Amino acid sequence: MINRPKILLVDDNLDILKMIKSQLSKDEFNVDMAFDGAEAIEKIKKNRPSVLVSDWMMPKINGVDLCREVKNKKEFESIYFIMLTAKNDLDDKRLAFEVGADDYVEKPFNPTELILRIKAGIRICRLHENIADRAHLKAIRELALTLGHEINNPLGVMLLILQSIQKKNDTTTLNQLKKEIEECIHQGGRISEVIKKLSSLENPIFKPYLDGSDLNMLDLK
Repeated sequence: MINRPKILLVDDNLDILKMIKSQLSKDEFNVDMAFDGAEAIEKIKKNRPSVLVSDWMMPKINGVDLCREVKNKKEFESIYFIMLTAKNDLDDKRLAFEVGADDYVEKPFNPTELILRIKAGIRICRLHENIADRAHLKAIRELALTLGHEINNPLGVMLLILQSIQKKNDTTTLNQLKKEIEECIHQGGRISEVIKKLSSLENPIFKPYLDGSDLNMLDLK
């Protein structure tokens, strides 16, 4: 099943919404509509779009306040926001970009140009998603390296000691067994400390895993 890009159109003019939606539907986009900023916010929460095209002048919540609301939320900040408005003053454009708009299209607009700008926004969103996916995969690999380094060492010591105890005969002294068991407890404590540090990690610091490698591992010292 093809994953169609989601686009949200926001305008209090139904004719404009229908016209833009008709053009976008030809390119098999998943298009939704809202008639003001307040309705748009609710729709974004339910079905996050890749691109949002919003008019500036609207009742309840205008386009500038909608853009500010979207860009100030971590989960929505990567939505590509196109401001669609008859305002063409330089100060208006500056305000739109200052609150986070990614593009600015003046009314009256050429539908073909708007479609091209929306497609450009979708390409940028996909690029961001690819970068985020790669960063996420790299983070998982670095966490695995950290766990392997910090846990395998004490775990290996514990296993060697336990295997040694298993092979001992009845002549083994009680004191020797106590020492080996104490060492197992110590190594287990090291593992417990690693897990504790990982669970309370707030500002991670990384260090190189190997010289010449682009992979890092968490510095848990």
